[in-house]
Amino acid sequence: MKTRAIEDKGFKTEAEQTAEEVEEVIEESLSMDPIFMRPILLEVTRQYPGQSEPETKSETVVIRDFHVPPAEVGVGLGLTLQLRPYESARIDVSVRVPCYAAEMEGAYEFAKRFVHERLDAERDAVREWSKRSSKSDDHAF
Repeated sequence: MKTRAIEDKGFKTEAEQTAEEVEEVIEESLSMDPIFMRPILLEVTRQYPGQSEPETKSETVVIRDFHVPPAEVGVGLGLTLQLRPYESARIDVSVRVPCYAAEMEGAYEFAKRFVHERLDAERDAVREWSKRSSKSDDHAF
């Protein structure tokens, strides 16, 4: 992959630069004409072992409308955590990003970074829950 100098930021691949450009477009699009932008509500639901009710978190994001049928880039990652003997948790995070064909490399880098960040956050949340849960289980005996 070709690299190019970006001011004082050093060398970046074209895909990394395009990912930054996609992020800039997303930030700029928040102030665009609302005809081409629509807010949507996402819901994330988690339920840990021993939890009677799942936790649901809502988040509003803005999506852009395309003038031609878009291409689509998808990234998905997962991992299984060993919590205690005979107890594990599976975490899967995936995202599909619609984009124009010329934006595919940048959209892929954007999606990959998004999935990695979310997977790391979910992993940390499960580990924290597991620590709290194991402490309360120790006191039960």
